[in-house]
Amino acid sequence: MNYMGNNIKSMRDKVYFFLYLYIFFSIVFHECSFADLVFLKNGQSIEGIVEEENNESCTINIGSGKIVLQKIDIFNIEKYSFGDQVKLRKKWRNEYFRHPEYAPRSLKIMIESFEKLEDLRNEAIKNKKNKDFAKSRIDKYVKEIVELNDELTVVSQKLSVFRPENDMREYNFLIKEFNSLQAKIKLRENKKDVLVKSTQILDKKITVYINELNFFSRRLEQEYVLKKHETNELLLFDNVQKALMKMKKDFTTHTISFTGSSSNIMVNVLINDLVQANFVLDTGASLVVISRDIADKLGIGMIRGESPIYITLADGRKVNANIVKIKSLRIGDIEGKNIEAAVLDYEENSNLEGLLGMSFLKQFMIRIDAKNGKIIIEEFTP
Repeated sequence: MNYMGNNIKSMRDKVYFFLYLYIFFSIVFHECSFADLVFLKNGQSIEGIVEEENNESCTINIGSGKIVLQKIDIFNIEKYSFGDQVKLRKKWRNEYFRHPEYAPRSLKIMIESFEKLEDLRNEAIKNKKNKDFAKSRIDKYVKEIVELNDELTVVSQKLSVFRPENDMREYNFLIKEFNSLQAKIKLRENKKDVLVKSTQILDKKITVYINELNFFSRRLEQEYVLKKHETNELLLFDNVQKALMKMKKDFTTHTISFTGSSSNIMVNVLINDLVQANFVLDTGASLVVISRDIADKLGIGMIRGESPIYITLADGRKVNANIVKIKSLRIGDIEGKNIEAAVLDYEENSNLEGLLGMSFLKQFMIRIDAKNGKIIIEEFTP
């Protein structure tokens, strides 16, 4: 009797055990639904999780949303294992990390900022292509203007020694050619000026993206390092950091040596391919600043406006300065063109030749490696 009772008890325990396993796996598979690879009659296939199914249709979660397929369009459904379901959800969590289903609400503002950054990047890439095209057209017009001016010089020389009474017809032809060349030069100069202005506008738009990328990267680093986060928040941070690394592949890194201290960084620059000078790197200066002596060496005389402007120096003093355009400014193998600069009368005992300000630096991402005496400049080259 005791033997039979023990057997009955043992069988009952086994039934309860298998019933428990059935209930457990039913709950797990119900929560995860069914992961499938759906083959369509048109030859395409869709990977997803079946959430609803009836005789007519099938609703599939594809990670970024849901789609409804008609049964008549489905050729076959290949069932995934539980392990494959877990892998699929993990893949979705990484691929669609900003999707409301996976992104933590606590980081909603950060996600919105990141999406704005992505939009700015796409716009910046388009603007960079347009800028490069405009620059190639500018170079073409500059070359044509030089050639036309050479032709104009030849015609002018002919006119200066030509006597109209000897051949009025030839004289009229030369006058006509002279006027035609002048008109062609003016037309190309106008087109060039329009393109220069357009590149300046495009530069400003690209600079907006570079500034936002700098700001977002610093903010992400602070949020990531300085605060404690839950697992899902850390996963989001990791994925955003990976996305930022891809964005930063749009940049070419240049390393420039400097002298002086971290608070007084001196760099060598080449202006207009003519004059070398030592400038202090100053991210607080809105313009590049050159000394009157450097301006004289360059022969710069084209001043915007009739009267000088006031600029504020680092020590708070306001001084007179004239605004000029520098055709080119080179630091290392990086070159900026049509740079706005201020010509400043420094004190006679000053060895300062100029400041490398934001009218040049705004085009780049800049980091200072004070320990190794290096400036790391990243140029946007998507």
